[in-house]
Amino acid sequence: MTDRDSEPLRHLTSLEEIRELLAAHPGFRVIPVKQHTVPNRSAMILGCVFKGIRRLTFGAEFSDKLTLLWYRLRQDSKGIMLDLFWHTTGIPADWWVFLHFVDEAGETRFQGDYSFAGASPSPFGFLYLRRTIELPGGLPGGIYRLRLGVWTPAENRHIPLTRIRGCARESAEWCNALNLDSFTI
Repeated sequence: MTDRDSEPLRHLTSLEEIRELLAAHPGFRVIPVKQHTVPNRSAMILGCVFKGIRRLTFGAEFSDKLTLLWYRLRQDSKGIMLDLFWHTTGIPADWWVFLHFVDEAGETRFQGDYSFAGASPSPFGFLYLRRTIELPGGLPGGIYRLRLGVWTPAENRHIPLTRIRGCARESAEWCNALNLDSFTI
């Protein structure tokens, strides 16, 4: 009996070891997994058609690559929960969404920026993201609004808004951002 046989539950260090152990059992076989390295063109076209229909009532497109199709903002005593539904034809890895929470005087009081790194759109190009932003301590009560835009920190540049419908463009200073919603704290 070998050390390997006497320790059947020891930690395995590789998939190859797992395969070796399983290969000793009758009926074991390896079934290759089919992987798609190229997006399904038909699915992407169908996703773009749906995006076009959805954008008739609401949509904010950034640089013809990323479109916000829907959002929902909810708040509780701990923070803000934001659901975002996007469509993309390809998000550059260095793109970020900025979420600024602006007070009545126009000052950014807190932020909830996030990166698209690791986000995986569906074959149709849709991407659903939920973000929870904690309210900072000592935040004064009042009416706040949510400013949303896309930028690339590496280039320190905002991604241009190429089309909008059903939402308000932020002021001239923030011309590549949206003014999505207001809420009271």
